[in-house]
Amino acid sequence: MADGYIYVWLPADHPFAAMCNARGYVGEHRLVLAKNLGRPLTGEEVAHHRNGVRDDNRIKNLGLFPSNASHVSYHRKLRRAA
Repeated sequence: MADGYIYVWLPADHPFAAMCNARGYVGEHRLVLAKNLGRPLTGEEVAHHRNGVRDDNRIKNLGLFPSNASHVSYHRKLRRAA
């Protein structure tokens, strides 16, 4: 675990191996979303923890943003509303 995230190692022949870093690890939150969507996430897509708990990787706690810019915009709007 790094920075509160859980990482999972995948073999090179795994269908979602393209999402892995150079050492073969992917964030479990990204893997859960990819499996739910039935496709690997792109490098641009951002997995978001709705409740802010980085190791709560239940599908109902995860959302997907098309880019980091849209993810940052979402958080800015939340801060303004508070």
